[in-house]
Amino acid sequence: MGGEEAGSAGTFAGGRKKCKRRAKILTSVALVLVTFLGAFFGDLITRYVPVHYLQVVAGLLFIAMGAGILWQAMPAVRQMLGRMP
Repeated sequence: MGGEEAGSAGTFAGGRKKCKRRAKILTSVALVLVTFLGAFFGDLITRYVPVHYLQVVAGLLFIAMGAGILWQAMPAVRQMLGRMP
């Protein structure tokens, strides 16, 4: 590497370090913001809807999402089972 190339490589590596730091900071800020929003709206919703209703709805949604994932995976599972001796 010549002198100019070495200098630009160092600048590029330094830029990556700043990007990583910025990404960590922004990720932390996003996590704090999402936590705040979840707590705020969770408190707001539970003022009007009883908690046991929310738990039932959350459980049903959990089951529905799991069933949807299994439904999407069935073609791949059938293909794998068809290959087995």
